[in-house]
Amino acid sequence: MGEQITAHEAAGRLGVDVRTLYAYVSRGSLHRSGADGNRHSLYDADEVELLARRGRPRSTGRSRAGIDVVIGSSISAIGDGWIRYRGIDPVLLVADGWTFERIAGLLWNDSGDAIDGADWTVPRETVRAIGRTLGAFGPDANVLDRMTAALAVANGSLNVRAVTDLNGPAAARLGRTLVAVMVASLPAAETPSSRAATAPRDATIAARLWPRLSPQRATSTRIAALDRAMVLLAEHELATSTLAVRIATSVRAPLTSVLMCGIATLSGSAHAGAATLVHECLRRDEASSRIAGSEPRDVNRPAGFGHPVHVAGDPRAEPLLAAVDVIASDRARRTIAVSRTAGERVAPPNSDFALGALCYAGKMHTGAAEAIFAIARSAGWIAHAAEESAERPVRFRARAVPRTGAAAPSSVDAAPPTGNRDRLSHGAGRR
Repeated sequence: MGEQITAHEAAGRLGVDVRTLYAYVSRGSLHRSGADGNRHSLYDADEVELLARRGRPRSTGRSRAGIDVVIGSSISAIGDGWIRYRGIDPVLLVADGWTFERIAGLLWNDSGDAIDGADWTVPRETVRAIGRTLGAFGPDANVLDRMTAALAVANGSLNVRAVTDLNGPAAARLGRTLVAVMVASLPAAETPSSRAATAPRDATIAARLWPRLSPQRATSTRIAALDRAMVLLAEHELATSTLAVRIATSVRAPLTSVLMCGIATLSGSAHAGAATLVHECLRRDEASSRIAGSEPRDVNRPAGFGHPVHVAGDPRAEPLLAAVDVIASDRARRTIAVSRTAGERVAPPNSDFALGALCYAGKMHTGAAEAIFAIARSAGWIAHAAEESAERPVRFRARAVPRTGAAAPSSVDAAPPTGNRDRLSHGAGRR
């Protein structure tokens, strides 16, 4: 529940008078959430905002044929400068040492004790089948393509379609296995000694992932930094990839297909590509010897700074940058600092900048940022799939937009809709 506001404040936010506000209440489009000391009705600011988004015209920055969405969810909530996982601040969970495995259990409402790597394994026959399929991929194959292929193999090998209750323990076990499949799809990085590093099958997800992303030795501090990134990126309300996951779940697609929908959406340059761009920019900055005290290369760089929701600052950025600082070399710290100084002239750093900085400081290969993002966000995707599976199937409706630019029929813009399942509204696309 959000901030409690008065009837006059709610009417102002909706752009209507108080009598119209009361009409919305009588129709069930809005609900009173309590009363103040003077017995004046109070309203939930979040519910008012959702209603306002449904009823008011689109922002001028979008085509009238575009679509944005609001969906009721108990998994996470976000606002300017804050995030909650099941009502808990993930920044505090990071400070308390929560791991990615434990965060996944929280998001999935998993009552089990699978908080280490022992239950996040892939059957050996499935690993071999994935290896045979990925053998046809070249050494520079896109990491998200590799994950998609591995999940397709797992779909047949693991009898995924037999798991129809996405809120039960079988779904949690399958979720853990599929996350491990995504990790197993990545080739081991070559170390300076030209040996491919590996981690035990029962190691944590971060411990298994690091040797597949970086030639640097998987020390405890490096693994901890990667794990922190995965915790902070595990969930972020209704990002576009999460919406794709919920749509696939709504038509009862199997969990592997659901994850592939998330990955396909994530592959767009406007979603997970920003952190990769930051990674590449930092490498170029180092190569051109841009160090502290020099003029920044580009004060208007588009990636890594500012956020449409976290205007005052992305709460994920500082905790992750602090972990990056621990593992970075002196030269890497200077390069990151110069880039940050340049970007902060425009806006605060966001999680894309922090993730790109992690990949740069860890000397990870190109595509590592997308791999980390996809594997981390799979925890949130599976949580949303479970929640969506309990809802009736979604059916989007189109709004008629005359090609001449004339106004749409007035009947389309009738009284505000009711219920959580209305989805023609605003809010998708947040990373």
